Amino acid sequence: MREGSTEGSAQLAENWQRNRKGYIVAVIASLHLICLLNELYLEAAQIRFHAATRSECFRQTCLYIFAMVAQSVMFFMMAVDYLLAVAMPLKHLLLSSVPYVFYMCIPSFLLASFTIATSVFFMNDDPLDFCTPIQALPQNAEWLTSVVNVLNIGVLIVHLSVIALLGTSRRNRKALTPRGQQESADTRSITSEDMKMMKSFTMLVTVFVCSWCFSTIITHIALKYLPSGLSLAVQTYTVILALPTYCQCYFVSYILSPRHRSAYRKQQRILFPCLFRTSERNDPT
Repeated sequence: MREGSTEGSAQLAENWQRNRKGYIVAVIASLHLICLLNELYLEAAQIRFHAATRSECFRQTCLYIFAMVAQSVMFFMMAVDYLLAVAMPLKHLLLSSVPYVFYMCIPSFLLASFTIATSVFFMNDDPLDFCTPIQALPQNAEWLTSVVNVLNIGVLIVHLSVIALLGTSRRNRKALTPRGQQESADTRSITSEDMKMMKSFTMLVTVFVCSWCFSTIITHIALKYLPSGLSLAVQTYTVILALPTYCQCYFVSYILSPRHRSAYRKQQRILFPCLFRTSERNDPT
C-alpha cells in the first residue's frame, strides 16, 4: 500500500512538472512564432537585403529583436528549470506553477526590454548595406548579442549536466535496489521519459546554438574585419546558417523519432520524386 502511494505521488509530481514545462515551452513557442512572422515580413517587404539607415532598420526589426533576445534567455531559463527539477525535486515540486513560470519569464523579458531601450538610447542614422536584426543594433548595444551567445552555450552545458545527473541518479537507484527486487514500472517509465525529454531538448538547443551562434559570430567578423566587398558577400549567405534555427523541431523529430523520420521521407518522395528515383536506381538492393 505504501509502495502504491509512493508511485501515485511520483506520477502526480511528474504530471505537475509536465504542466509547468508545458507553460515554459508555450512561451518559447510564442516568441519563436513572432520571430518567424517578422522574418516573413522582412522577406515579403523586401527589407532584408536593401540599404537603409540604422534607425529605419531598427523600426522595422525592433519587435523581432525583442522576441529573439527573450527567446534565447527563455531557453536558458528552461534549462535552469530542468536542473532545479533534477537537483532539488521536492523543493521544485512545492513551487506553484503559474507564479513560478511568471518568475522564470522575468529575466528574459527584462533583458529584451533592456536591449530595446539601450538601442533606442544610442540609435543613430548610420547607413547599412543590409537590414537585419543584428545590424539594426547600434555599436554601443552590440555587446548584448555576445551575452545572448554566451547564454545559448550555457544552455547546452546545463542540458548536458542534467543528462549526466539523470544517468547518475538511475545508476544510484539501481545500486540501492535490493537484489531480486526490481524497480517499479512507474519509476522506470518516469526516468525513461525524463531522459527522452532531455535528449529531445538537448538536440533542440544544439541545433539552435550551432545555427544561431555561428551565424551571429560570422556576421560580426564580416562587419568588423573583412573588406567591404567580401563582407557583403559573407553577410548575404550567412542567412543560410541561420535557417536551421527556424525549423529546429524538424531536425529533432527526424533524428530521434523513427515514426516521424518515416513520415518525413514519404513527404520528401512526393516533393522531390526525381531525387528519390535516382537514389533508388543507384541502390543495389
